[in-house]
Amino acid sequence: MNMNWTEIEAAVTRAVDARKIGTPRALRLTVHIASEDPAANQTVSALSDAAMSACEKWFGGAPGSESSAGDRENRRVLMAMWPNGAAAAVSVSRGGSRAGGDLSLLGTRGSIYHRLDGAAE
Repeated sequence: MNMNWTEIEAAVTRAVDARKIGTPRALRLTVHIASEDPAANQTVSALSDAAMSACEKWFGGAPGSESSAGDRENRRVLMAMWPNGAAAAVSVSRGGSRAGGDLSLLGTRGSIYHRLDGAAE
């Protein structure tokens, strides 16, 4: 099933708000954007920023520490830790002809998984 980031974020937020997984503790998000996507350069930056904004909602505020590697056009890896012990690893890259990825959010009483097929929107 193809889902864009807005739909995925909304679905995860509903589950977090309903306490379906308890308290969120760890996120891993990997996204690969096909290089033929005309907005790929902007998408790497925008998607990684949007993911970190979502993490702030899900983990209850701004991270206590954050680091990044790569550039904002082709590849960006973000790592963040929150004072409450939560952590996030976000990797967004572009290149090749296949797009996809996955999201895993682990909580104290369950987890959420989304497979990302197709181009990130």
